[in-house]
Amino acid sequence: MEASRNSEKKKDQTAVSSKRPVDINDWNKDHVRQWILEIKVDEEDAEIFYNQRINGASLLLLEETDLSSIQSLSLNAKKLIIHNIDILKQKTQQQNDMVTQSCSLKPYPFSRFNAAHRYRENSILDVTETGPKDLIQPCHEFKAFVNTAEEDKMKKYTYEVIRFAAACMNSCTNGTIHFGVADDPHGKILGIRVQKTDDFDAQQSHAIEKHFKLERSVQIAKRCIKPPRFVEVLKADMTSTGKCVIEVDIEPSSIICEDIYFNTYEVVKNIKQLKNKDKMQEAKPTGKKSDGKSFFIRDGSSSKNLITSGSSKEYEKYIKDMPRLSQLRKDAEEKHLSTVKISVQGLKLCEMITGGTQSLDRSHFAWYIVVANKSHPVQLENLRFLLHMDPVAVLDFDPESAENGLNKLFEERKINVHLPAQFKITGAVEDIANKLKLTRNTSWVFCNGGTNEETPSDADRWLTEKGSSVRDVVSFLCRKDVLPQKKFLTIFLLLSQDIMKETPRLEETVLYNAAKCYSKDAVMFQLLARYHYIKKCDFTTAMSWAKKAKDHLKDNSYICDTVSQVLVRELKHAVHKDKDNPIKPDSLEEYITLAKSAGEACKETQQTAYREGMTRLQRLKDYNTYNTAGHLGELQTAAVVIQILQKTPLFNCLDHILSGEITFEDLPRKNPELKQYYHVLQKHKNYLIQLKGTMKNHFYFLDNFFVNLVPFFAEKDKQKELTKPKVSRYFQQYTDLFCNIHWSELVNNERINLMVKIEQTRQCLERNKGDSYTGLLEYLYEKDSASALEEIIQQYDFILKLKKEARHLMDTVNFIYANVILANIKPESQYIRPYQDLRNLLLQIIDQPTPFSEILPLHYITVLLLRQEEDCALPTFVSQMKLSYLKDLRPVSNGKRAAVHFYLGKDEGYSGLISHRDINSCLGSEQNISTKWDDEKIWKQVRDCEKLCRVSGKICNGFISVAGVKVYPMFRSQLNNESGTKVSFFIGFSMNGPVALDIDFES
Repeated sequence: MEASRNSEKKKDQTAVSSKRPVDINDWNKDHVRQWILEIKVDEEDAEIFYNQRINGASLLLLEETDLSSIQSLSLNAKKLIIHNIDILKQKTQQQNDMVTQSCSLKPYPFSRFNAAHRYRENSILDVTETGPKDLIQPCHEFKAFVNTAEEDKMKKYTYEVIRFAAACMNSCTNGTIHFGVADDPHGKILGIRVQKTDDFDAQQSHAIEKHFKLERSVQIAKRCIKPPRFVEVLKADMTSTGKCVIEVDIEPSSIICEDIYFNTYEVVKNIKQLKNKDKMQEAKPTGKKSDGKSFFIRDGSSSKNLITSGSSKEYEKYIKDMPRLSQLRKDAEEKHLSTVKISVQGLKLCEMITGGTQSLDRSHFAWYIVVANKSHPVQLENLRFLLHMDPVAVLDFDPESAENGLNKLFEERKINVHLPAQFKITGAVEDIANKLKLTRNTSWVFCNGGTNEETPSDADRWLTEKGSSVRDVVSFLCRKDVLPQKKFLTIFLLLSQDIMKETPRLEETVLYNAAKCYSKDAVMFQLLARYHYIKKCDFTTAMSWAKKAKDHLKDNSYICDTVSQVLVRELKHAVHKDKDNPIKPDSLEEYITLAKSAGEACKETQQTAYREGMTRLQRLKDYNTYNTAGHLGELQTAAVVIQILQKTPLFNCLDHILSGEITFEDLPRKNPELKQYYHVLQKHKNYLIQLKGTMKNHFYFLDNFFVNLVPFFAEKDKQKELTKPKVSRYFQQYTDLFCNIHWSELVNNERINLMVKIEQTRQCLERNKGDSYTGLLEYLYEKDSASALEEIIQQYDFILKLKKEARHLMDTVNFIYANVILANIKPESQYIRPYQDLRNLLLQIIDQPTPFSEILPLHYITVLLLRQEEDCALPTFVSQMKLSYLKDLRPVSNGKRAAVHFYLGKDEGYSGLISHRDINSCLGSEQNISTKWDDEKIWKQVRDCEKLCRVSGKICNGFISVAGVKVYPMFRSQLNNESGTKVSFFIGFSMNGPVALDIDFES
């Protein structure tokens, strides 16, 4: 019976140890026992050795004398173990050498917490422990943190953080301390296991309060010492080790620290409580009373305490020098800020692959194949556009993709999971393709394990273990009888920035080789053009590649835009290099000529984008949006031209010249300095006079596009998020030049001429975006917009009191919009006109002759205000509004739908117009009806808040009829029941007519 139990025990031990970790330090006693048996040691001796509880780390430390002390171990076992331990040590050293040579890693980006960055176990950080460099580049300190007893870990952690942080703050330098990184080999990634990350943050905060003591010092220290960052550590095969490196960044910004110095207290006392002390660069205490006070600075690769010696001269000298050191820090920050360019790589990748559309479908390519390696969680958010692509295959090299990677992102989609071996041709190709269900669902091929059937390989073994089977996958997918020869796009989710970091200038070779392989692919030529004008400022070569791309794909607006971008970049580069002030006439001629060429190229992009949009409207399931790059490019060009003209003697009267108030012929007489510029200005007179109008037209178009159109599916408008900040910057430049007047200066100025006051009031309206209904609607979606709307209402109050000839129809329309929007945002405002007054004002203008361009805003506000009037021709207004929408916005609306600005409420008057902010107030803090309107759970919450009016109607040929008005659903498929079926729903008001939301079919 006992023998049977021992036999079972040995079987269990062997089973547990069937797969040993690559790193011998990670072996447990079972792994060691298995190794002992493999080197021909008898089972009896193996059992004796097993009972000594020796693990991998202690095995490597064993000496012959240690084995001699185990009396019952045979001489045969001792000889075999000692001989094979030497072989193990050589193997470990070779592994370490290989890692050191081939796997150096960049440290985690400084002062960041959401970067897509992880460490690989046993790799080497390519930074060393240092003292201050340029005060901005962080100095580093490594702590292995592996031989510290569990009960002492937190004390050790807080001591090291406080000591290092105080040293960095007193040295005015950025710094990072790393826990789980070895000092020998220097910078080797070890990683540590952490049970509760919150404890480190809490104890760090407590330690700051304890050791900095003084309230001001504590507050500053908490701002300079960042929370701990836990960087995941991966194995060589890219699976998780369950370990992390703890890092704390120190950033003593000059604006926070000024020239303050930081004493710490009881820090030395704290470390004496630890059993495992580090050797510190501190002199022995002399007995002189210091109240446990210390003053740390960075001295080379360690921290030095200046309050330990008998003399305080060094400390006092350092304190006196703090103002100078603080100024050096401030200068370093300013120099750094002038060169830093913020870039969001995730958005950049998404933008580059999708061409700014944030989605891909089969209107461009028949099939998509995605090749992906391991994705960091923060990258996945930027890869959501892949969900709309329906790729035919994904070759996934992440062994943990199903748990927390790209595969998990697709978990709700229908996919077929495969291993590469399934693609090997062992029979009829058609039978294999049918068995794999190719083209029906996405084929997800795990190319490096990731399923129960196959374990992952590290980079060194992958080629021999899995390379040939993955080649079989590629060969199979490329067969004509598998996927018909159509347009393919293979997306490699690997940024060229990675190539640039590892092997500088190799990225150029990669691009040129790719262009040779894909000699008919316009995108490759476009990438080469972008590389030359962005990275090398070689505009001649860039233009050559841009034109080559355009010749291959003339009808693609994104390819077409590359030509204009080369010209715009060349213009900006030339102006930036020009240090002359004022700019010379010859240079002015060169710049304006270049600007005109750029403007013409931008116009061509706009025309191509328009044709592209019209074509897309004819396609099913094409959700690519209108390309606004041509409009943005022309705005950018105009903005640069204004900057150029401001560097000439024109700057004093530039706004009057570009507004047409001063003629070019009058310039030499008004300012003799302008004589030398006259021939240049006269030559480009028409272009310059049109500059203001060109900018204004683009502002109006882009406002209309982004305010009245939203993404077709319920999601954030990423195109708007990318574009609007740039447009706002150009608009600010425009208003600073042409609308440089504030209402507060104008309102009480009684001496001003009436005509001048009218003109300046209109400038105030333009500055506040109150001169267009889209600018006013935009205030619905902004915070703290009430004061601007109150100003706008006062300005229109003044204009509407003028004679009829001095005001326009849109003045009245915009005045009504401003009141309706302000009533929603700030209903208690004293400037809001009574609802009935607005209704009467609207009835006065509704029958007046209306230009076609003004029908849409007029009839939209009419439908809002007269929604409950029985005797008004509401169906007619809705019909005319839809026709106007069709002409104004339909050509650019692909991939978009008309925005719902208001919803029908239960009450009358202003209270019956419910905006998105009213609905969001009923929802959770992270929820937004604008991006969640397709979520049934959201509409249940909306029902519960009882703000909206529920309406009944009948289905009739794809729409719902309500009081003679046609109301359409968001998706036509929502009304698949027979005509005559009764439904109830909420109503949203869009520029394309009323919309039915949250539709219920009544029994």
